[in-house]
Amino acid sequence: MDSGLRAYEHFSRAAGSGQSPFDLVIMDMVLGEVLDGLQVIEKIQRLFPAQKVIVVSGHAPTERAELAVKRGLTWLAKPYDMETLAETVQGVLRSDAETR
Repeated sequence: MDSGLRAYEHFSRAAGSGQSPFDLVIMDMVLGEVLDGLQVIEKIQRLFPAQKVIVVSGHAPTERAELAVKRGLTWLAKPYDMETLAETVQGVLRSDAETR
């Protein structure tokens, strides 16, 4: 999606079904919008509390990164390579499978 708010709208439309439209959300912390990535994630997780998320950023303030991690979100610092991204995605999805 090209916007955090559009992503939220997509989840909002799916809320009636009770089924998240995605297994995983990868959200940048700095969106250049009214809300930052963490705020959008919070809105999405109000609709789907178990939604798996990876937060990425190279410019987010330290306190926002700490808050994201404190809330149990996976943090991935930019720049990252494809191997690191793949390992992070696998880890997040694997942790979901292990809790079932």
